[in-house]
Amino acid sequence: MVRKYLAGVPVNDETLALDEIRDVGSFKDYLSTDLTYAHMRELSVSSLLDRRVRAEWEGDGAMDAAARARAEALGILTGHQVEPLPDEVRDGMARILEQVEVKA
Repeated sequence: MVRKYLAGVPVNDETLALDEIRDVGSFKDYLSTDLTYAHMRELSVSSLLDRRVRAEWEGDGAMDAAARARAEALGILTGHQVEPLPDEVRDGMARILEQVEVKA
C-alpha cells in the first residue's frame, strides 16, 4: 500500500471515469460497476479483506478479518514447504558463520 501511495494517482480518461459517471448518473450505485470493481482490486491485494457484497459474505459464513487472518496463519504453519537455498547462498552463509565462530 505504501508503494501504491508513493507512486501517485494516475489521472487519465479511464481513472477519471467521466463516461461511467455520466452513464450511471447522480446518486446511483457506482460500487457494482465493472470499472469500479476492476480498479478496487488494484488498490489492495490483501487476501484477508473480503470485498464481496454482504449477502455473499454472510452466505459463506461471515468470517471477519481476524478469523481470516487466523485461518491464513494456520494454513501457513501447517502447509508451508521451505525451499532449499541455492548452493552459493548456503555456502556464503557457512563462510559467514565460520568467520563469526573464529572471532568468538
